[in-house]
This record gives sequence, structure tokens and C-alpha cells, in this order.
Amino acid sequence: MKTVIDHPIEEKYLADDMKDQLGEISCSRPEYYVNGDLRLLRESDLRLPTRVVQNVNKGSFGHVSVMMGEKPGAGIIAATAAFAFGAGLVTLVCPGRPVCCPYELMDSPVPPAATNALALGMGLGVPSAGVLA
Repeated sequence: MKTVIDHPIEEKYLADDMKDQLGEISCSRPEYYVNGDLRLLRESDLRLPTRVVQNVNKGSFGHVSVMMGEKPGAGIIAATAAFAFGAGLVTLVCPGRPVCCPYELMDSPVPPAATNALALGMGLGVPSAGVLA
């Protein structure tokens, strides 16, 4: 299903409970794609990394560290996605426990010093009341 919006986008259209009702969203006029801080991304907005210099190694394309929490699958999925999207190095940060990770990923108990981006939140779980007190 495709929904064409005939006015500037509103935050309510992007809520999770609207996804099943609206399906794919598009705007009837290009200026409707932007409304304050909200912006619908179009295919033309995608800028994939390109290799200009040939004498490079995987470290030349950034190092992403993904913090793993109580749900390790979510961290592994996020790390695999970072690698597939073009990050040269991806480390699963798993403090306190060993993890069996895919061969293309690295693992470490702490984020490496060379980390360019840190992903935090996927599968962390809910902290106990004592942690926040």
C-alpha cells in the first residue's frame, strides 16, 4: 500500500502504529518532504561511500563499535548491518562475557581506541531500579 500525502508531513505519520495503516509514504510535492525537523528521505538522498584511492585497507573506512547488552542478537544484527553498509572495521563490545560472533566482526570487552562511531541501545534491556538510583 502507498499513501500520498497532499500537505507537509507531520510527525504522526511516522509513528510506529501508523506503519500498517499507511504503508509506503510519499508526498505529492517536493517541498512537502520537509516540515521543521522532519524530513522524508528519498532514494536520491542516499550517498554510499565510494573508493577514490585504491591504496587503502579496511581501517580506511572507519571503525564502528557496537555495545552488546542482555539481548546479544540485537547487537550482532546492528554490527552486521554496519559492516554490510561499508564500515571497514566493526567490533562487538561485550563486557563481562564471551560471545560467539560472525567471523567478519571483532569482539572486545571495551571499545577500541580507534573507534569512530559507537552504536548503543540495541538489545541493552531495561536497567534495574538500583542502577538508576
